[in-house]
Amino acid sequence: MKRSALITIVLALALALPVATFAGQGENSPATGTLVGSWVASVTPDPASGVPPFRELFTFHNDGTLTMTDDNAPAPPFPFTPGHGVWKKSDQVNYVFHYLNLIYDPASYASNGQTSITVHVKLGDDRDSFSGTGHLKVSDNAGNVLFEADGTISATRITIDQP
Repeated sequence: MKRSALITIVLALALALPVATFAGQGENSPATGTLVGSWVASVTPDPASGVPPFRELFTFHNDGTLTMTDDNAPAPPFPFTPGHGVWKKSDQVNYVFHYLNLIYDPASYASNGQTSITVHVKLGDDRDSFSGTGHLKVSDNAGNVLFEADGTISATRITIDQP
C-alpha cells in the first residue's frame, strides 16, 4: 500500500512539473519586458554589402545566453552553423547581444572561420518587439577579416496565440 501511494505521488509531481514550468513562461512571467523568450526577426543588410534581406529566429535565455538560426545560413560564400552567444541589458529598454557562427566548406565540411555579429537593439513600448542595428565581421581561421557589413534588425516576440 505504501509503495502504490509513493508511486502515485511521484507520478502526480512528474505530471504537474511541466504544467507549472509552462505556466511560468506565459505573459505574466518575470521575463515579460526583457529579451528572454523567442523572436522572429527581419534583417536588412546595407545594400552595398550585396547581401539580400533575410529572417532569423532568436531565443534569449534567462542566463544571458542566446541561440539563433536564419534562413540564409547556406548562402555562399559563407555557409555557417546556427549562432550561439550572449546578451545583456544596457539600460531600461536597450540591449546588446553578440553571437558567433562557424563557417564551413559545404563540399568538404572543413572549418573556414567564423562570423562575429554584435547587435544593439531597443525594446519596443509593447515589450513584444525590438529594433536596432548590427555589425557583422567574417574572419578566416587565422583571424583575418574577410568581409564586414552593417545592417538593421526588427523583431517580434513569438507568442502562444500565433498561427
